Amino acid sequence: MEKNRLLKFINQYYLGGATAAVKWEAKDGGTSLRFVSADNNVIGEVAVKDLDFGDNEIGVYESTTLVKMLTVLDEKLDVSVQERGGKPSHISISDGAVDLTFMLADLKTVPPVPDLKHMPDMVVSIDITNDFRTRFIKGKSALPDATNFGVMCKDGNIELVVNYSSLNTNRIQFTLDGTSTSDMPITCFSANLFKEILTANKDATSGKFEVSPAGLAVVTFTHDSYDSKYYLVKLQEA
Repeated sequence: MEKNRLLKFINQYYLGGATAAVKWEAKDGGTSLRFVSADNNVIGEVAVKDLDFGDNEIGVYESTTLVKMLTVLDEKLDVSVQERGGKPSHISISDGAVDLTFMLADLKTVPPVPDLKHMPDMVVSIDITNDFRTRFIKGKSALPDATNFGVMCKDGNIELVVNYSSLNTNRIQFTLDGTSTSDMPITCFSANLFKEILTANKDATSGKFEVSPAGLAVVTFTHDSYDSKYYLVKLQEA
């Protein structure tokens, strides 16, 4: 197994520390999961091919620790899931010179992931291009204390505002290429989480960002070896 491939999988849900406790579902040579961030502002699902942990349900409670432990290893890894009492107990990881033991969690300690049973209609649809990704990340970096970004649409014009507030405040506003089916008032989501999502999926072959005025955004990415989807929950405007 390649270390960078494993880290990429982790980073797609870890999101800079927003999500730590998850259940990996390993089957047929691939690994997938559903997750919810600690602040409940994003729900997501990730599926990666050719990341083989056997056929196991693996409880990972301390993703932060696992990421730190992996930094001491070289790129090529031997990985195996070890059992105790008929259940996965730890993961053994070795690069031939260094051996790691990462203890697994009881699945009961992993937070349940809510089901999204009723999806609202999406009003705005934007392709996530390299230009879109770069502009947003630079905008968020220029306003590091910004906690939100808002999307609005009027007369077919789509605007994205980093650090939106009804009061006078520093903000960065972009006009975006995309499609819309109707006007939409400003709808705000977590700027920090969206930046981490874009960063974690920077090598995706395609991506889409869709927004509903009902208070939900859907972000999807595809790649030759993985698929990921994120549901961002609306924040209250300041």
